[in-house]
Amino acid sequence: MRVKIYLNRDICNKCKLCVDYCPTSTFVLESEEIKVREERCIYCKSCEVLCPKKAIRIALLDEGLTIEVHRVL
Repeated sequence: MRVKIYLNRDICNKCKLCVDYCPTSTFVLESEEIKVREERCIYCKSCEVLCPKKAIRIALLDEGLTIEVHRVL
């Protein structure tokens, strides 16, 4: 499962809630800027809920999964 994390830096106020509460340390503060490590994300979406400015959005990427449908008689 792959995810894409969208962080709107224009509205982010760097409150660090995402940094402090992310269970996998996907968000880190480096040089006064919040950096995103997408490979660590487990898609819990807690950052979306916690962000007071709604600056974070997480999207699940389609990896081309296929579903086989079998006809049952």
